[in-house]
Amino acid sequence: MGEGALRAGLLLLSLALSVGPVLAAFASEDWDLRSTLLGDVGPFEDLTSQGREPTIETGGTAFQGAVAPENDLPPLVLSLILTNHYSFRLGMKEVSVEVFCSDDGFRVGEGRLEKSVVVGPGSAENLRILLIFTHEGSRHLLERHVEDSCLHAFLNLRGNFTLDIYGLEIRVSVDESVELYQEVGG
Repeated sequence: MGEGALRAGLLLLSLALSVGPVLAAFASEDWDLRSTLLGDVGPFEDLTSQGREPTIETGGTAFQGAVAPENDLPPLVLSLILTNHYSFRLGMKEVSVEVFCSDDGFRVGEGRLEKSVVVGPGSAENLRILLIFTHEGSRHLLERHVEDSCLHAFLNLRGNFTLDIYGLEIRVSVDESVELYQEVGG
């Protein structure tokens, strides 16, 4: 009987020694499983907070040359305003997009970021995206979307943004619509 009691006592002692610290950890974190398992994640806490994601707004557009019906469209600079709601800096390393006519899905060109940009915590920066039109894309837009000497089309940008967060590169897909309105000389 003494050996059975010793076994039971050792079992209870080992159970208390293994479960006790886990219960103490949960109690110290107000019984929050996420906080207990992850602890303090520092600035990365922002990544899991709803409503703190970066936002992108369309600024303006400007052709880098005259738009004439007999020529291909010159490159177009698209300004996007990136607002960083995080408590850490956010680097925009690369933008690679394909440009489509929204009306019929015709591919009209491609775009890329002119230069890398770093956006500080709680601030906004202007991203300059350079859109280059293909010959076929230029013809499509100039032949189908010019009325009363004005080029009016909606462009759909689809591709990826590459973000730098503390040295980690994160690819974010983008699907953004931009209105294009430009007088055509001739």
